[in-house]
Amino acid sequence: NHIWMTYLAYAIIAESGDMSVLDKQIPFLDKDMVSPASEATLWEHLLRGVEFTETHKGEHGLPLILFSDWNDHLGPFGRKGKGETVFVAEQHIYALKQLIELADAREEKQTAGKLECYIKQQREALAKYAWDGEWYLRGMDDNGEPIGSHTAEHAKIWVNTQSWMIIAGEGDKDKNICAMDSVKKYLDTGLGLLINYPSLPESLSNGLPSGYSENGGVFCQANCWAIMAEALLGRGDIAWN
Repeated sequence: NHIWMTYLAYAIIAESGDMSVLDKQIPFLDKDMVSPASEATLWEHLLRGVEFTETHKGEHGLPLILFSDWNDHLGPFGRKGKGETVFVAEQHIYALKQLIELADAREEKQTAGKLECYIKQQREALAKYAWDGEWYLRGMDDNGEPIGSHTAEHAKIWVNTQSWMIIAGEGDKDKNICAMDSVKKYLDTGLGLLINYPSLPESLSNGLPSGYSENGGVFCQANCWAIMAEALLGRGDIAWN
């Protein structure tokens, strides 16, 4: 999706200083998902990816889960096409900020302005719907019910929406600190952070066993993001631990 493509393109440009990669012609895949079809520049690919996300949002103004988001086993919560993901909203904002930098470098003021509006919309939606009292929700299911709430029997807290609110440079600082304190309280095993707690039963996790991998396991990538978040909060001792 456009989020990971943006991160990669931005990293290449930040490292090399070469903006010409954005003008490279890259084919789209045809309907068979194998054959090349029409071409567009990488820059156009990235912007079209943004528009896909913007045109696939739910009633709360957050991106739809669709087949799934980063967590492959969140899919069952969005099978009817209405479930929404707070995590992708946070990552979307991060990618939009990078694209604005690139648009400014390309002197595309109109594009930058449009992307700023998208950030504002996502920021408002997150402020209105994402906070659960001590941490941020993971999203909403097809029925509009919260995923990752203190009221839930299973998976009441998920690590990624806490860390990525901070990585994205969003959220109220006091709430962000409270969210990461909740991560330490509920998810810290002493041998790494659980990805969520309590883990989901297999009937709700797309068949993934309870306590394994992306369902209540100690997932390395999620731990790395939490380390980054604690460092950004200035809590180096917690990040180091």
